Amino acid sequence: QEDKAKSAKPTLSVDYERTTRTEDSSTQANTSVSKPPAGITLPMHLRESVEDLAPEDALEKLLAEHS
Repeated sequence: QEDKAKSAKPTLSVDYERTTRTEDSSTQANTSVSKPPAGITLPMHLRESVEDLAPEDALEKLLAEHS
């Protein structure tokens, strides 16, 4: 089992939670939207490749390389 764990590639997955829109929303009240939880983490090799980039640039790079 340990060998399987070592050979497994890290995956990037985000679980979304349902939240209620705030009062400043331009849509109807009491609707919900999906947003990622605050605690998203990346595997070390991915984080190191984007840690010096602006958030927008990091997202663009990750999407280009892994989608």
